[in-house]
Parts: sequence; C-alpha cells; structure tokens
Amino acid sequence: MSEWHSIANEITSARSATITLPWGHQRQLSEGNCYRAKWCNTIVQGTAAVGLKESLFEAQNRGLLKYIGAVVHDEIVASSVPDNEAQEFGQELAEAMEIGMQKIMFRGTPTPVDVDIQSKWIP
Repeated sequence: MSEWHSIANEITSARSATITLPWGHQRQLSEGNCYRAKWCNTIVQGTAAVGLKESLFEAQNRGLLKYIGAVVHDEIVASSVPDNEAQEFGQELAEAMEIGMQKIMFRGTPTPVDVDIQSKWIP
C-alpha cells in the first residue's frame, strides 16, 4: 500500500473528513461516503477540475476562447478553427493548459498535454 493510501485510510477511518482543494474549495465526506477511494478520487478529480478552470482563464487571456466549443472532463474541444490556424491554435491551447495546471499542482508536478487536430471530434 502506498503512503498516500495509508494517509487516506487514516483520515477516513474517522468516518468524517473535510477535503480542501486548490483555491480553497472544500468537500465534506461523512458517514456513508467517507472511504479511501472517495477521498483519493476527490483529491485527483477535484484538483484536475480546478486546473482546467485555470487553463480556461489562461486560454481567455490568450484570446483562444473564440473557438472553444466544449469542455469535457479533462479536455478542451475547439471547433471551427480555420485550417491555416489549427497548428498554432493547438500549440497555444496546449501551453495554456500546461500553465493552468502548473498554477495549482503540488511541487511543480509535470502535466503533459496532448493535442489532436482532426476535421471532426471523435471521443
């Protein structure tokens, strides 16, 4: 068992826990939903959600929102990007996502981003 799971076991053994995410968002786990997997998933998914929001702020600062069509879990989907702008747009968006995640990640944890440019979105 990893040290992280041991910490989660200790915290959730009290049957109640408050999780504080970046930006101060909190989630209260109480009787019935206070267990290791829920605690770990909240940390991972909650941190990713805050990082994605920071990424969108960075994309806005770069003027990229005009092509953003959807945000799905950990993806930002752009649509109607002109072919002659697609590569540069993809690079700028990837940089925005990396910067956004770096603002909230612990100890500079790397967060690589993949860009896939297609004529249509296929999940």
